[in-house]
Amino acid sequence: GARRRSCRTTALPSVRVSTLHTAVAADRLTVDSPAWVLLRSRNAATAVALLGAHLTGKDRRLPAPELFERVDEDLVVLREHGFDLPRTARAYCDEWRQDGILVRRPAGDSREETYELSDGALLAIQFVMDLLQPR
Repeated sequence: GARRRSCRTTALPSVRVSTLHTAVAADRLTVDSPAWVLLRSRNAATAVALLGAHLTGKDRRLPAPELFERVDEDLVVLREHGFDLPRTARAYCDEWRQDGILVRRPAGDSREETYELSDGALLAIQFVMDLLQPR
């Protein structure tokens, strides 16, 4: 007959327990971490390019209408070069906000809202930019 494996972690060497713990924690991050969510997204390359271009330089926080306008302009260029990006900038930004990639905040002195990158998204974009640098 088939043998049953014991699920007791006390019998496992500490290395295996550590591996199990790391695998479980990393698996959780694939859903909970904005960095991982961004890198796994369908349009990860364009999201990294768009958000990196507009929210990692001197402007780390932008009013929503300004970010939408900038992203919409870039979407036109990307589409002209074969990227399948059928949605509007507002729709992509809403998705990124729901995924924890963007953080929406009220502007201090107006009724407008602002967008900025979450810490995890900034980390993911920096990681990709590092990969793009020649060694």
